Amino acid sequence: MGNQASPRVPESEATKGSQGQSPAMRRKRVSDILQPYREGLPLDPSVSVDDRIIGAIELMVNNNLKCIAVLKNRRPVGMVRLEDAFQKLGLRSWQRGGPEPLKLET
Repeated sequence: MGNQASPRVPESEATKGSQGQSPAMRRKRVSDILQPYREGLPLDPSVSVDDRIIGAIELMVNNNLKCIAVLKNRRPVGMVRLEDAFQKLGLRSWQRGGPEPLKLET
């Protein structure tokens, strides 16, 4: 035990959150990419206008959805498209012109 120096974390790693997300990813909200609500779009699952975009992406991917309803005070105020969410975060979507995603066996 003694005075051991703690390992130095590279600056790029130090600026990421606990889930490895950059600060910009953590700040971007669903309200940044809100589209008009499409009648008939299911309200479950849904996200709030104040939710993070990365959370909306996770919900859409986990539920195999291309868009999701956005609610405020339990009422639909718009929707978010998966492609728009990927683009806003600077991520590439596999849906257009890219290879098919790997199918994971469960």
